[in-house]
Amino acid sequence: MFQQRIQQREKLQDDLIAVIRSNVYVEHHVIFTKKHSGLLIIRPMKPTMLKEQCNTLMSAMVNRIHYTFSMTISSLGKGVEDFLPRYRQVISYHGHKFYENDFCLLNAQDARRFQRLGKMDHAFETKIAQAIGNRDQLHEVLETILDYMRENMIEPADVKQYFIHLINTTAHHLDTQKQLEPSQMHIYEQGVRECESVGFMRYELYRIFSAISLVVSRKEGPADYTEEIRRFICQNYSQKITLPMIAKEVGLNESYAGRLFKKATGKSIFQYVHEVRMEQAAELLAESDLKIRDVALQVGMSDQLYFNKIFRRHYGCSPSEYRRRLFKEAQSPTLPNNPNTH
Repeated sequence: MFQQRIQQREKLQDDLIAVIRSNVYVEHHVIFTKKHSGLLIIRPMKPTMLKEQCNTLMSAMVNRIHYTFSMTISSLGKGVEDFLPRYRQVISYHGHKFYENDFCLLNAQDARRFQRLGKMDHAFETKIAQAIGNRDQLHEVLETILDYMRENMIEPADVKQYFIHLINTTAHHLDTQKQLEPSQMHIYEQGVRECESVGFMRYELYRIFSAISLVVSRKEGPADYTEEIRRFICQNYSQKITLPMIAKEVGLNESYAGRLFKKATGKSIFQYVHEVRMEQAAELLAESDLKIRDVALQVGMSDQLYFNKIFRRHYGCSPSEYRRRLFKEAQSPTLPNNPNTH
């Protein structure tokens, strides 16, 4: 898994270089500070041309790589001795994208200073607790707080710390901490700290407070969590599914989510994932003329050999044998039974 991530990042860097070479027609130099971010140094040009060049480049990145990128333009440098001040200027101001979005062009010369967060009205803590269980009301309170942060250009670190405080006080106020895994609050806090923009933070906060709301309404109801896990798998079986993804969606610790699902259903989460995928694959084999590899892709499995192995485990035959059997029994009112029921 680690090696796969390294390869993905290296490919992303190669793709970025290819996009830059194809869309920047003036003399330039690229310095990567991370696999997916860095500096583009180009010769001086008129501000309007520079802005047009940056917008063209960002759009090309979206179209070619399917990722959104932000760019910050520094003031004009006058040589090697100016490099470090310009670099610090860009790094300092690039944090302003926290209040923009993940596809924005910023100019470091327009920088506004971040403000430190003073004492916030304690009424928000009460309003959040009261809004738990009412989605619209919860969204309204969170938007009010986020609007205040944006209008006053509050330091992003302070914004994150304040919402971590709100999450903890809300859980304490509603007495849900006993029902959460010990590490769950840490997961919530980490999720907030990793937000790079208000947009991501908005989504993360809705998810976290909705998860707390579910704990309040369910109390000790594992069947509800199990059903939510089932629903998520059934809606996303055609995509890559990971345990961290599932746990995050339902607001549970990974190990706890796995234990809870196994206790409720008698099977692991990924046994159920395979079950759903194989049922869908069997339908595709019966109702379409897709090639086996395309059937595998349709149910979220890019490795055809592994798909064949799991299919055989469920149906006692390979996908191609299953399809031939269906063809022979086309006049029969029933499909072949599964000799190896899950």
